[in-house]
Parts: sequence; C-alpha cells; structure tokens
Amino acid sequence: MIMSKFLIKSLQYASSKDLITRESGAEYDVLRALAETILLGGAVTPIFQKKVNAIIAKAVLNGALPKKRMGRPKLDSIGLKIAAMYFELMDQGTGYSESVAQVATAFHKDESHIMRLVKANKSKLGETPEERVEKRQYFAHCSSIRQERADRGERSVDQRIADLLSSKPNEPLLYLDSIIYGDNLQ
Repeated sequence: MIMSKFLIKSLQYASSKDLITRESGAEYDVLRALAETILLGGAVTPIFQKKVNAIIAKAVLNGALPKKRMGRPKLDSIGLKIAAMYFELMDQGTGYSESVAQVATAFHKDESHIMRLVKANKSKLGETPEERVEKRQYFAHCSSIRQERADRGERSVDQRIADLLSSKPNEPLLYLDSIIYGDNLQ
C-alpha cells in the first residue's frame, strides 16, 4: 500500500511525545514513512532524520525493529508477573493446584487464564528450575546495576534518546555513540 504524500508529510512531523511514550506502532509508522519518502523521491527533513536515527539506534540496542500497531494491546508485564509468581511457588515445592489457586486469587484471574499466561511466558523465565534460578540471579544483578546508575545520577538510554529528540530539533543526529554513551563528539 502506497501512502499519500499528505500522510507521509504528517508522519514526518509525528509528535516526539508519541515516540517517547512508545505509542503503539508510532516508531514503525515513522520508519514506514521514511521508506515511502525515499521510494517517492521526497526530501527527508532534518527533524525527521533525527527521529529515524534515534529509532534505529534503539533498534540496534534492542536487537529488533519496532513492532507494528496490532489489535488490542497485551499486558506482557502482568503475564510475566503471574508466571514469575507461579514458578516461584512451584520451585519452593508448592503443588500445582495450590500454586495456580494462589496466583489466581492474587491477580483476580481465572485458573485457565493463569495457565495460558504461564505457558506464554515460560520461555522468558526458564524451562527448568535451574534455568529459572539463573535468570532470577541475572535479573537481580541487572536491577542492582540500574539502581547503582540511578544513584549516581546517570540517565537510561531511553532518557538520552528523549533528550536528543527534544534538543536541537533542526540538526540531524550524526553519531550513534552520542546516543548510547552521551558523549559530546561534535
């Protein structure tokens, strides 16, 4: 589907707020607008190029391109919390039915819904008790590193990208290192 030139122009000036707040599909729409602009031989504005550079830098750090806007949004964090609680109980020796009942009560969900969420999130938490212990230790270590950085006053990558999008709107982003490390290379 080829977008109209009007739609491309409006996507080029997409609100930075939508990109920063990660509105569903906003980053994908910007990359699509870039592709359409290039295919139609249009000019890419410096502000638009800056947004694209930030999205691509984030994609490199995350190891994946942004997702399309799709249907009803899923609450992955709740499913992950439910699965984590379920496996925590199971790893402590609580029986299957008691673990499911406790999690269902805690999250006000049906037991079959609990098991669907557990199945969907099992690979993120580990297939075996040993893998889950390793992942818990890893997540705890990452959390402590984030906390130490926050205590030192360092900003996260998302905060740095937001700062770059809001500062100097007429200059394109030229250095990936300035996004990742916050270095002033210019």
